[in-house]
Amino acid sequence: MLTAAETAFSAGNFDDAIAGYNKAAAATPTCVSCYVQIGRANLQKKDEAAAEAAFKQAIQADPAKPDGYNELVALYNSQKKFDLANQMNAKANELSAATGTADPVAAFNQGVILWNQGKAPEAQAQFERAVQLSPQMADAQYYLGMALVNQGKMADAKKPFDTYLSLAPTGSHADEVKALLPLLK
Repeated sequence: MLTAAETAFSAGNFDDAIAGYNKAAAATPTCVSCYVQIGRANLQKKDEAAAEAAFKQAIQADPAKPDGYNELVALYNSQKKFDLANQMNAKANELSAATGTADPVAAFNQGVILWNQGKAPEAQAQFERAVQLSPQMADAQYYLGMALVNQGKMADAKKPFDTYLSLAPTGSHADEVKALLPLLK
């Protein structure tokens, strides 16, 4: 059941993916990843309301897992609902701390919230934490570089930008990073 849904998602057949994940969730109501994937598929379809509902179902399926909260953070950030994003991120951090695991996604999300509020030094600290916890997180590398540039630390921004390009050479920020790198001294 999940394999077909994953295949459909990968192929961009989001309606089929949603149907497959819904079947799996009906069979296993605690399938947090099913609801998360339903939400992600709905985001691909530009249906933010359905995505939000799916992420909330992920939370209902297992309130002790941070996954649904983390997805809501990203959604609320994109909608500029920073208070809600902050609330969801606080809960994700609380759940991660309760399990004794550090969550790079929660640190990254907190960095984005701070970045959107114009708090570059505080955002930098969160992006550094995300990179420390997950060096392969390309977007954390990009935002770390941007936070450094924003503070005039041009030479320091080179390393995270180089890392970003090695991780995501055709990523959504690749052209911007390629244009910025020659300017960093």
